Amino acid sequence: MTPYTRTVVQPTAEPLSLDEVKLHLRVDGTDEDAWIEPQITAARQAAENFCNRYIAEQGVEARWASWPCYWWGHYGGYINAQMVLPGSDPARDVIVKYVDVDGVEQTLAETVYSVNQFRAPGEVGLAYNQSWPPARNEQGAIRVTYTAGYNIPGTSPAGEYPLPAAIRAAMLLLIGNWYENREAVVVGATVAELPLGVQSLLQPYRLSLGV
Repeated sequence: MTPYTRTVVQPTAEPLSLDEVKLHLRVDGTDEDAWIEPQITAARQAAENFCNRYIAEQGVEARWASWPCYWWGHYGGYINAQMVLPGSDPARDVIVKYVDVDGVEQTLAETVYSVNQFRAPGEVGLAYNQSWPPARNEQGAIRVTYTAGYNIPGTSPAGEYPLPAAIRAAMLLLIGNWYENREAVVVGATVAELPLGVQSLLQPYRLSLGV
């Protein structure tokens, strides 16, 4: 079951600084700054769309209409279904809330659920010997907030979730392509229009096929 997902805490910084992009483009002075700065955000968003993962650290909210159900495994036995947290690798600062049968939002105790950090994207499921509480049957009754994305130098604890060099290089190449082909390339148009070199750098970090 795919949740409705949105960013609730916007990134406080971009993965690339204006200075390092200008160095890559071999641009001196400030005449091009007004053009370059939005391309940094556009390149990050294009990489996020292609990889289906958050790159700049941000707060995300995912909503479901109901708790996940158990399902019967191929080899017998019931499997504890998980709530997949889109774009997370891993998910941090996970908080689970739900609307109870009286229509009041409640925060679920951390002892009731566990967060699977051994695969990407992260998942939330029941802890051992626990059960989901009764929830109102309505759209968005289950709400999970979490932090996703890589740490940006100077804004987050250094080294915990560093941005891979290949993603950084892909963004620089993409901005360079746009810089040299301003009329021929529509910024952020479609995933298919990403240059092959950029796709090759991003492919290992792709969580699924597109957004």
